[in-house]
Amino acid sequence: MEYTKGEWKSKMDATGERIILVDNDEHLEVICREVRHYNMNLISAAPDMYEALKALVDHFRTNDENYFKSDLCTEAIAALVKAEGK
Repeated sequence: MEYTKGEWKSKMDATGERIILVDNDEHLEVICREVRHYNMNLISAAPDMYEALKALVDHFRTNDENYFKSDLCTEAIAALVKAEGK
């Protein structure tokens, strides 16, 4: 899955609008605008949560032959599928 790499940060822009952006050495990219303050932390943490969930599922797949029987793993896979737009 491709998404904008780098740390997603929440900030207020010059007009007072809440935005999520990536600001690294290569570029500045706005991920989304007009973000409600109560969603900012969740949205900015999305890439980290995706990578952590993917690593957890991969760990289950390689270390537990019964991973597919786990409700937790099933929910994690469903969340990854949703994030990947499948």
